[in-house]
Order: sequence, then C-alpha cells, then structure tokens
Amino acid sequence: MLNHTEIEEKLKNVTFIDGATPRWIFEGMARKLDNPKENATLTLIFVNTTKEINMGLGREFPKRKLKDNEVILTRSILRSLDIDTSSNPTLELYINLMSFLDAFYNETKLQVPHINYDNFQAKSALKGILGSLQNFINDRVLVENLRLLIDQLVPDNMMLADFLNMCAEQEFNPLILKHNFKVVASVEEPDGKWPMALGKVMLIDDSYLLPFIIRAFSDNMRNLLSHNNIIVRICVEIVLGHLEEVEKVPIEQYVLITQLSLKDRKQIYTRSTEERGMLIRDHIKQLAMDCFGLDYSAKYEAVLLDSVDQIGMAMILLDSIFMIVTFFLSVLSILLIYSLMMSVYYYF
Repeated sequence: MLNHTEIEEKLKNVTFIDGATPRWIFEGMARKLDNPKENATLTLIFVNTTKEINMGLGREFPKRKLKDNEVILTRSILRSLDIDTSSNPTLELYINLMSFLDAFYNETKLQVPHINYDNFQAKSALKGILGSLQNFINDRVLVENLRLLIDQLVPDNMMLADFLNMCAEQEFNPLILKHNFKVVASVEEPDGKWPMALGKVMLIDDSYLLPFIIRAFSDNMRNLLSHNNIIVRICVEIVLGHLEEVEKVPIEQYVLITQLSLKDRKQIYTRSTEERGMLIRDHIKQLAMDCFGLDYSAKYEAVLLDSVDQIGMAMILLDSIFMIVTFFLSVLSILLIYSLMMSVYYYF
C-alpha cells in the first residue's frame, strides 16, 4: 500500500505536478432496501472530494463535497435496479471483505476472484487478514481479542466455504459490510473523474471510509453479544470498546492509489501522439528516478494517456472507414454519371 502523506511530501518540489489525491477502489454491490435480491455489481471509489475539486479532476463532474451517508453514482446502476434515474433513492451498499485479500493478504499469492473457498481454511484466512490489518491497527488489545474470537468461533479444520455458510445461517458474517447510503447525484459519464472501463461506479468521500467500516463491523459484532460462549461475549464487548481507536488510524498512509495531475495538461494532450507519449514517459521517468527512487514499490500508469491513445486509434479507424466509404461513393457517382450519359446518347 502507498503512503500518500509521504508522496505529497516528495512531490513538493516537482514543478510539473499540479496536485495529488488518494483513492481506494474496491468491488461492491448496490441493493434495493425492499428487495436485496435486486442488486447491481459496481466499483466503489473512496475519494477526497474537496481535494479533487480543487485539483480540477472531472471538470464537468458535480462539484459537491459529499457528506456522511451520501454517494454519487452512475445512472447505469439505477437502470440496473429499475429505478428512475432522476430520483435520489437510498440504497444498501454491500461489500464482501474477501475481495480485499489481494490488498491485505498478499502472503497467500491468491488472485481474487479465483479463490477456491472449498480448499482454503477459514481460520488461516481470517488470521492472515488480521495479521495484515495489524500493520495499521495500533491497538494490541483489539487485535488479541479479535484473534481470540477467531479461535473460539472457527473450528480448526473448517473450510472457508463452510464457515461462510455457517455465518449466513446465523445472520452473522464478519467478512460482510452493509450500510445504507443516500444518492445525492447521478451521472451518465465520468467526465474524466475515472476511466470509462470501470463501468458502474459509486463514489464516496474518503473521510467516511473508516467510519463506514467500523459501523458495519460493529453491527456484525453486536449480533454475537447473545452468544452462548461467555468468552465470545467478553471478547466482543472488549472489541466494541476499542473500535473507536481505529478511527484515529491515519488512513492516508495506507492508500491503494494516488492520483497525480499534470500542470498544463491541455498543452501536452493536444500534441501529436508521439510527442505526447514522449513527454508523459519523461515525466514518469523523472518521478521514478529523481523523486521516489527506483526501489519505490509503486506501479506508474498514465491512465489519461492510455484513454487518449485509444480515442486516437478509434479516430484513425473511423477515418479509414470514412475514406473507404468516400472512395466507393465516388466510384458509384462516376458510374451513375456515365450510365446517365450513355442513356442520353442512345436516346438521341
């Protein structure tokens, strides 16, 4: 994961960068409150809306500082749920934490979503996730009680699939987060806010990332307060009492993506394909060598450049098609004129 605070510090003296903003991107699902079976799979993006507005990311995108329990989403999500796109409904956001394995449990070397739940032990999976989360949960009492809960609740030889089925039957699943959000705006196009390839997208302000996780996790934990195992009940009370400490975690030091914005973007992206690519690659090289260092564990991607290049290829294809159609129409017009002249000749 990336330390966005450190990245901003390193970028202070970089003249060609206009700003940087953190992002977290996960898989999720939007569900109707009255019928959860009607749902739409989506990409969930947590962003710093204030910072991105100041940076000018998505110039035509709604410039609104999102409040608690507020989201902006693509209208394709509402259409999938058969909801009027002009309305502002309240939807349930549903997240399966197993989709976070790539981010928090790299030791498994498993590629989501190709996890074989039948061959994966539940206890080792949960403890692996907890071990990774321990890197930024600076509360030893909380971590130890969560580990004790796993020992008490999960049999040694139980597979992950069986554990999830058991949780579903007991209406408790520590790997599922659910919360209701109010749709305050919907958009047809991302307008440069995110790549079109992401498809259905829901946007939430990052200041509510940890509170969202804590609220949803607390609701799950409270279901265990009536458990017949007294050790479980005691551990749950201790965990609930320590969850507030998690909100103090500096979340910007554990970022999945840092979005950078170039100065004078218009001048760069209006150049030829070759010049544009060369300039962007030079900037990336300068960042890698002079700013962060070659050993910095990050992958550099020019998302906007890739999109512009794809549009350029599409324009070349359309131009070729247009030239071919124009050629055939020209030949056809010549043949029609010749045919008309021959008809007139024979008439006289």
